[in-house]
Amino acid sequence: MNLTGWRGTSFRWREDAMSEDQQPTDVLCVRGFRAIMERRSEEYWHMAEPLCLGYFEEGRDYVITLLSVIPPDDVQGQISELMDIHSQDEFPKRKPSGMSKSVWLLFSTGNQCDTHSDGIAKVMLLASLLAWLECQDHLNRGDIGNCILTYGQALMLLGTSMARGVATMAKDSLQAVAKRGAEARHEENRSIKESVMRWLDENKDLTLHGDNTASEIAGKVAPIKWRTARDYITEWKKLRSAGKP
Repeated sequence: MNLTGWRGTSFRWREDAMSEDQQPTDVLCVRGFRAIMERRSEEYWHMAEPLCLGYFEEGRDYVITLLSVIPPDDVQGQISELMDIHSQDEFPKRKPSGMSKSVWLLFSTGNQCDTHSDGIAKVMLLASLLAWLECQDHLNRGDIGNCILTYGQALMLLGTSMARGVATMAKDSLQAVAKRGAEARHEENRSIKESVMRWLDENKDLTLHGDNTASEIAGKVAPIKWRTARDYITEWKKLRSAGKP
């Protein structure tokens, strides 16, 4: 698959870009490396594009086009701007003076982040995309060493972004589970209380003392402790004396 890379440069290796002192074996080596990186690129976007759609509401082509206007020698500076946001632990309301308009546009638009973890995930995703674009620039110029380094940087930042997103989803999921569990417990407690109230209505003529009645209920009529049964009896007496069913 022949993809279009940063600044419209074909992802196919250009032999005329190689220096004069590189030998034919170097060409073959680089061609093989090129093929590997094309596959790695697809793997990267398989992970990154869903995040782009989620945070920016835009896909791969839009993001690459928007970020391609950033000069190659300023990419690491833009990554530093994003990492500063991360380290300061505070999201700017206005574009930082050193941040590119393209980076700020992606950072400040799209889906607004509801949690701090979401915001950090968005910052890390942007930094990862910039590192990936720099990786492609190095690859197109035949700089294999820096290509490997920036690809590793892109993966590391993408992994951080994904981890933040998963943490948010996991937290939301756990909160939902906890909420359902609490609701289930409350429903069970209401059901037990109602059964105790019915038993007291059916046995109101018994001459048992309150404490004895609580002992009769706890663990026998209902799976509750003696003190809880005593509280139910007290509440039952108040309700019945007030004429409430």
